[in-house]
Amino acid sequence: MSVHNLRIFSQNDRSTNRSFGHVNSESHSPTIVDWRTYDVITLEQMSRDDLENRIWMLVNMLKSARPGCFRVLECLGYFEDNTGPRFGLVFQYPHDPDPIYPLQPLTLHQIMNRAENIPSLEERFGLAHFLAGCLHEFLCADWLHKSIDSYNLLFFQRSDGRSGRVSLQDPYFAGFALARPDGTNIQT
Repeated sequence: MSVHNLRIFSQNDRSTNRSFGHVNSESHSPTIVDWRTYDVITLEQMSRDDLENRIWMLVNMLKSARPGCFRVLECLGYFEDNTGPRFGLVFQYPHDPDPIYPLQPLTLHQIMNRAENIPSLEERFGLAHFLAGCLHEFLCADWLHKSIDSYNLLFFQRSDGRSGRVSLQDPYFAGFALARPDGTNIQT
């Protein structure tokens, strides 16, 4: 992906290693950038080319046709950041027909910390069941996510706040910085 087509307008969130931006096109499609940093230790375990090849394979897997319960935002590609040793995986927000009140991402962590809107136990069990199916699809593709937590499950809500409680029925996996192919001789 060409960096010239991407404008990042939020700083990296340290708790999620994620930034927000948009693709410079007529639609200015909002995007999420998940960062995959690397350091000397990473490069001792694998070459930089091997690391980039792994990211390329991940992007291709994320772009490939998949079942409906494989809940990942549309992956637009990746780029290497020229300001630091990291790659950015770029994902597009879900389709939004309402440009006046655009969708805003929320993590499961944010939802669960809203005292007034804690989802019911039934909703949480439903989410857990659904996520188990999603994880199964990811594992069937011979990949390991390696970073599933409440910061890496995204939900989308209207920016006007009219929608009230966020539905737990439409989660998206994010945070693929540590993802790798499944295999006995492959390290994260």
